[in-house]
Formats: sequence, C-alpha cells, structure tokens
Amino acid sequence: MANQLLVDVVDPQGRPVPGASYTLVGDSVVRPALPAGYLPVSAAIVAGSGNIVSPGEIRYQPGYTKLRFVARPPEGQLMVDAVAVYGDQRLPLPGIPFEVAGRTLTTPATVALPPGDYPVTPSTVPGSTFTPPVPGHVSDAGTGKVTLEYRVQTELTLVTAPDIVNACDVTQLTATARTEFPHRLPARLKLNLPAGWSSDYPLEQPGEFSSGAPLRLKVPVRVCRSDTAEAVLAPLDLRTTGQARVRNPGGANVTRTVQGGARATLSKNVEPSAQGYTVTLTFTVDSTLENVRLLDPLPSGGSASAVRGPLNVQGPSLAGVNPRADGDTIILTRVIPGTYTLTYTLLTDQPVDRVVTTPDLDW
Repeated sequence: MANQLLVDVVDPQGRPVPGASYTLVGDSVVRPALPAGYLPVSAAIVAGSGNIVSPGEIRYQPGYTKLRFVARPPEGQLMVDAVAVYGDQRLPLPGIPFEVAGRTLTTPATVALPPGDYPVTPSTVPGSTFTPPVPGHVSDAGTGKVTLEYRVQTELTLVTAPDIVNACDVTQLTATARTEFPHRLPARLKLNLPAGWSSDYPLEQPGEFSSGAPLRLKVPVRVCRSDTAEAVLAPLDLRTTGQARVRNPGGANVTRTVQGGARATLSKNVEPSAQGYTVTLTFTVDSTLENVRLLDPLPSGGSASAVRGPLNVQGPSLAGVNPRADGDTIILTRVIPGTYTLTYTLLTDQPVDRVVTTPDLDW
C-alpha cells in the first residue's frame, strides 16, 4: 500500500474513457494510453506528490499516489445557414430544413461533429433554385460553415388595356411582380413612359411581394402617340414592355418575362365585322414552350352569352400548336420561337367598348 499507484483516465464530464489505460516510463513517469483520436486535456495529482509535466505526462514520487488524466474525443462544429440571393442582396432565411450526418435540422444551426467532411442536403424552397453546396469541413476544435444559397425566381408582367386608343385618350398600365417564393421580398416597381405619354399619378410603387401576394402598380396614362412603355422591377433590374397604339377600335396586350427564362408577348385586337367581331391574337415568343395558356376572357353581359368561333392559326410550320379552347383559355400544345397569329369570330351583342377584354398568358 505504501507504493500504490492509481490512475484514472476520464472525459471532461468525469466519465471513464472506454479502452483507456496508462503506461509507465521508468519508475516515476506516467502517461495516459488513449483510444485513437482522443486528446489529453489536463492532468492532476489527486493524492501523493510529484510534478505535472503536461496534460499527457506526470512525474510522481513513490508512495501512495493517485493520478487523474482528462481526455476528450476529437470534435468540432459545423454551422449551417441559408440566404436568398435576390438581385445584389443576400437575405437571411431562417427555418429552412436540411440534413447533415443523418440528422434533420433547420437554419441557422450549429451541430457538434467529429472531424471530417459532411455533405449538407438542402430542402427545396418554392420559387427558387439552389446549387448543391460543397461539403462542410469540420476540424478538431474548429468551426466549419456552409451557407445554403437559394436564387429567387420572379416574373414581371405589364398589361396595357386598352392598347388601342383614340389620340390622347387614357389607358391603364398595370405592372405586376410575382413569385412563388414564400418569404417576403422587398421591391420597387417603376414605369418609364415614352414621349407623348403622361400621367398625374406616381410612377413608382415600393413594397414587398411573395407567393400569393404580388406587388402591383396601376397607373392611368394619357396616350397621344403610338409607342412603348417599360416596367422595371428593382433590385433585380428585371424589365418588360407594353405597347399602345393610337387608333380605333381597341385592344390590349400583355408581356410576360420570367427571370432567367422565356419572354413572350400577347396582343389582342378587335375589329367589327359583318358577323360580330373579328378577334386577332398575336403571340410572339423567344423560346420553345409546352402547353402555353392564352387567357382570353369572353365579354360578359348582354342578352346572350358570347360565343367564340373556330380558331385559325398561322405561325412557324415546325411548331405543334394544335390550338384548343377551354372556356376562357386557349391552349397551344407546343410553340417554337416566332410569331403566331390566331383569329376567330366573336359573336356577342355587346357594344365595341365592352368587347375588348384584357388577355393574359402563362406556361
């Protein structure tokens, strides 16, 4: 008992380290024998006398001696956050689920992990795209970081209704910013009017928009010459245009521009004919699209429901347009870049100033 040596090897919580032991060097030096990866933290002489050389070595004087080494497994941290890349802005996105090391967490989160490289699997967010991030690197006692970047997708439309007016008559411009992104996005809509167009109303509209909550700017504009207005969505600098012509009877048009995608313009013209009205839809697109939907509402009211006659279409011969009407919607099966002209006879007892309805388009 006079020369008894007792050695404990424990973790920072005081629990024995599984598989740990110790070694004697000569008659007075003790060192811990640690499992692979474990690192010495501290050393203490609980009973007896001696010198602590380092966290991994003690020199003791023979006698009743009790020594304690504290060791820890290698461990670091990985921080994961998410941002919305929106124009030149990076907006924090809390609450985005992701998976790492078999665990599901939400941003922002910091998780303790052994050293190594850890792939992070983001969840999808509607109205955005992401590039799989580089695996997060965790070093011992270090903190790695992974930022999930979601690039927001938005679209901007500008409706001019009516788009054919008498000289210096008033039309209405409606600029609309839309997205399927569920988080609020700060934005500013602006209208740029050409010479010969004027309005007494503000041409800018600040605000926010998100999924199901578009941002709109409606402005009555006096048009004294045929020209084109422009809508601008900041901070994306997304732009689209709308035309108006000075003549009679009337029409309307809409342009849809999808960020990073296709751009299409739909104009509508209504002319009186011997049997009702002749409606001409001119559709121009710069990309190949499937199942394009042209919204062409039939005028309501009158003693009888309006009737749309057979559709005639002219356009690129290689397209598979196959137009068909479904209520207020005309569906084009497949279009390729180019201009398409659709005509039909509209039968209604409504006067000409109530025949022109505002078109829209989607795909």
